[in-house]
Amino acid sequence: MGKVLKHGVKVSTYDKGFLHSKLVIVDSKVVSVGSANFNQRSFSKDYEITSIVYNQNTVRQFEQIFFKDIKSS
Repeated sequence: MGKVLKHGVKVSTYDKGFLHSKLVIVDSKVVSVGSANFNQRSFSKDYEITSIVYNQNTVRQFEQIFFKDIKSS
């Protein structure tokens, strides 16, 4: 992890339980949220799912949740 930290990546750890979901927000316009890992097993064998959402109201809601979780990290 040291290499990415040198390039400005910020890492937060969530201490209020276990979060399995993965969340990506792009330019406050699109959100990707789900449980799938980015590997071959998740794509072909595991029963996990990820959604891509373009609805602006939903994207804002996910941003609010994300920043609330960051405050608890």
